[in-house]
Parts: sequence; C-alpha cells; structure tokens
Amino acid sequence: MKVAMIQPEAWGNPASFDLERNRATLLDLVEQVCVEHKPDFVGLPETATSPYFAASHDPQYWQLAEPIPGPTTDALAALARKHSTIIAAGLFERGAAGQHYGACVVIGPDGELIPGRTADGVTYPSAHKIHIPAIHSYTTTTDEKFWFKPGEGLLNFETRHGTIGVLICYDRSFPEAWRTLVLAGADAVFIPVVSYGFREEMFLAELRTRASENGVWVLASNRTGVEAVEGREVLMFGNSCVIDPGGTVVARAASGTEGKGFEVVIAEIDLAEAQAQRIRVPYFRDRRPEVYFL
Repeated sequence: MKVAMIQPEAWGNPASFDLERNRATLLDLVEQVCVEHKPDFVGLPETATSPYFAASHDPQYWQLAEPIPGPTTDALAALARKHSTIIAAGLFERGAAGQHYGACVVIGPDGELIPGRTADGVTYPSAHKIHIPAIHSYTTTTDEKFWFKPGEGLLNFETRHGTIGVLICYDRSFPEAWRTLVLAGADAVFIPVVSYGFREEMFLAELRTRASENGVWVLASNRTGVEAVEGREVLMFGNSCVIDPGGTVVARAASGTEGKGFEVVIAEIDLAEAQAQRIRVPYFRDRRPEVYFL
C-alpha cells in the first residue's frame, strides 16, 4: 500500500479565507501527487480548506463550515474515482441542527464516503474530533470548545487495503483512544493535524510511542509555515510523517522552522506488519484489563 501524506503550505499572512481558492489549491496538490506517485491512500490535514480560526470567537468564521457531503467532499470524490485511490481529509463540518464538528472524511476509490464504525458497531459518515481542547499557553492559544461539538465515538474505516482508524489532531494525545481503535481492529491510524506552538516539541516522540505501544502504523498530515488570523501570526510546524508499528519514522516532511513549502511524504507500507509486530512484542497478550480502573 503506497501512502501519500500531503503537507500543504499554511494559508499565509494575512491568511486566505477564500474557500473556493483554497479548495482549488488543495485539489491541484492532490491531482499532482496522484499523477506523480499513484498512491493508494492520500492524507490531508485538519480543517484542510481554511486557516486555523479557533483562537478567535468571531462569529464570521461559522461560514467556513460545510456539510458532509458537500463541495469539498464532492470535489475530492471526483479525484478519488479518477485516480482509484482513497482520500482522507479533515474538514470543518456543519452538521444537523446547527451542530459543528472538527471532522475527517474517508473517501473510497469509487468516490463514495466510507462509513466509520465504532467498536460496538455504530456507523457514521465521518469521524468527529472526540477531545476538544481549550489551551492558553505562551506559545499556543485556542478555544475549540467554542467551535466544535465533541464526537460520538472513535471510528475505524474498512478499506480495500485494511482497517484504518482516525484520530483528529488533539485526539492523538489520549492513549485510551489509540488502544480503543487497535482493539477494534485498526492496523493503521490516520491523524489529520493543524498544529503550532509548544505541541511541536513532543509531536514525533508522542506518535512514535503510540505506534510502538499499539503495534500500529501512524500516518499524520499537518500544514507548514506562517498563518495569520486577525493579525496574530503562528507557525504551523509541519512534520507530516509515516511511522511503522515498531515506532520508527519511515518518512517525514520538514518542520515549519526548516522553511520549506509544500511537501509530500511517500511511503510503501504493509498493514500486515502491524499484526506481526504485536506478535513480536506481545503487549496485547500481556494486558491486565481486570486491574485497570479508567
């Protein structure tokens, strides 16, 4: 299975809020990557079509949300069909009854949304961010609780290559979420990210640890470069990557401080390696659920 983690440039200073233009830019990147690399799976970051607005409480940004299915999923579906590939992308979703979500869709080679399934068998058309941050530190400010309703469950997606779980950005920092997806059958976890500030310090170490602990492939996509919203400039730290089930970084894009623009991380992976790693290092065999009180 050939995977392509697309690391787009951030939306600039001042940041572009022209969703049609932004969508066209992303579609051009996906087309370019599919033509040049012919991947089986393409990953795009969180809130892929818009700047990161969640440090603000300005109601104008509600207009950035779109339904699923909607304009972006329709356009990505056409590319998925054209190139017979799977495309996963983070979006700001406008759901029913005025609810809004940090979402991720997984679109199959037939152009149809692949439904996600919880461990108890409930299906949803898209994954929703489960853990919603509100962080105020000297390098990071965000209040996603103002913008996003928490998701209903942790979802795995059954693809023609195997089972791929989804964790959206902040979800990656909760070990219970990883273990839930892997116990329910995930051999890879895709993480759409849009992140800056102090979160870079532990980004790769955190993902490597979760990969190793769970014997699972990690596929992560983030933006890179400067983004300024309401005059506040942040540096998206990039580091999009593919990590194997033993915790080794197979491929990585530049960090934001390395000053590169658009990149794509390409790797050939074997999802069966996840099961093989769990046999070599039998953490799951040696678990003691009866003594855990979570």
